Amino acid sequence: MKIRNLFGAMILCVTLGFAADPAVGTWKMNPAKLKFSQRMPAKDVNEYNQPGVMVITEQTDRMDVRITGSQKTHYTFPKGGGPLTFLEGGEPGMVCLMTVSPDRKTAVLTATKDGKPVGKSENVISADGKSMTSTTTFTGSDGKSAMVVGVSERQ
Repeated sequence: MKIRNLFGAMILCVTLGFAADPAVGTWKMNPAKLKFSQRMPAKDVNEYNQPGVMVITEQTDRMDVRITGSQKTHYTFPKGGGPLTFLEGGEPGMVCLMTVSPDRKTAVLTATKDGKPVGKSENVISADGKSMTSTTTFTGSDGKSAMVVGVSERQ
C-alpha cells in the first residue's frame, strides 16, 4: 500500500486511541468538508474523496479499528497509546505510534519509514462528540509534503 493510501485511512482511523466514551462507534468522513493543501497531487485528492466507514471497538487492553472502502485497513493499538499493529493494510517498514491526550478527545499518530518521518495526523473529537476533525500531513505521491483536513461524523 502506498504511503498516501495509508494516511488516507489514518485520517479516518486515528481516533483509535480514544476511550469508549468519545470514540467507540461508527464514523464516516464527509467528503464535502475535505480541504486539501494547494500542492496536493490530483491522484491523492481522488483517493481521499472515496472515504470508507470506520468502526472502532474497545477490547480488554487494546482498541480495534476496521476501515472499509477503497482504503481497507485493520489495526489495533494499546488503549493508552503506543505502536500500531496492522492486521490488514499498512506498509512494510512503516512504524506508527499513537499518543492520546489525558481527556481522550485528542489523538496524534506519527509515522516513520526507514527511520525518517513520513506523516502525522492529529484528530480532535468535538465537545458534543458528534464530529471529529483530522489534520493530516504526509508525503504525497509527488514526493512533496501535503496536508488534508477532514471532518468525520458519528453514525
